[in-house]
Amino acid sequence: MSCFPKTRFNDSAFRYDDQYTLSMTYTDAASKKTRTSQITKSVASFFDENGVLCMYLYQPEVKMLKNNVSVSKKELQRLGTPYKFKGSPQSVVCVSHDTLCVTGGGGYKAVCLLSVSTDNTITLTREIKTSSKFDSLCCMSPSHMVVSTMDNPRPARMLSLDGVENDFDHVVFPTKTYKANESLCTYVQSKNTLVLTDRNAHTVFLYDTVKGTSRAVTNENIQEPCGCCVGPGDTVLVCSENNNSIVHLSVDGKILGIYPVDMLFPRSICVSKNATRLAVSNSPKDAKKLQMYNISPANS
Repeated sequence: MSCFPKTRFNDSAFRYDDQYTLSMTYTDAASKKTRTSQITKSVASFFDENGVLCMYLYQPEVKMLKNNVSVSKKELQRLGTPYKFKGSPQSVVCVSHDTLCVTGGGGYKAVCLLSVSTDNTITLTREIKTSSKFDSLCCMSPSHMVVSTMDNPRPARMLSLDGVENDFDHVVFPTKTYKANESLCTYVQSKNTLVLTDRNAHTVFLYDTVKGTSRAVTNENIQEPCGCCVGPGDTVLVCSENNNSIVHLSVDGKILGIYPVDMLFPRSICVSKNATRLAVSNSPKDAKKLQMYNISPANS
């Protein structure tokens, strides 16, 4: 199990699909022949509750248990130079192979843009001051993000990399405002679908941002939904925090599967760009974990 007694990972994001292939030469004891084995390692970015954003090198094939890969401290290798925020960061997303966006690091009404150099040194590029308090964020297009808000009657807004804020004109939201961690978002670009979780109402909302239609999904397996992300085939993965599981949804609201995870209160989730790897972290003060999963195609 991957326990972090002193560190809680607030959020995580795969840095696209950067990979390193390492070669290892050894002598086979039986045949006496020299053989070469290759190990592929991938880069991901994480930040902790102390406000430090780091790049880590991890090897997702280390511990396999029913396709579950637990990553311990010994298997995480910090890369380059981390970045220390002046505030507590909330959410991170990779908008390109060398650009990260973070909410909360410069205060709740700010979004930090950071660059990642070839040697994995993280540097603040600029800080976008915003009119609203933002919690989670995700990519909508190469130039725009979707952000969930706090203390705002519009629970989700659009934000460009130039700092321009816009509303979803065709979406009618419930008359409700949220505090921190009460509602998080993701966006399925190909389906024009905005996903919002309502933790206290045990509900996942799906909005068609073009047609203006919406759907509220409730189920006994959806208990205190929080972090969410786009899954394989333009589906949606949601952390069911009080059920210790991941709920797999279609954009039409159909439940495709329930995946228990070996951790208490899963909170944050992300999928690699090629949809082959999944990272999940949790929120308790003890038994903190970060787990990696390999995603395999369903058997036909």
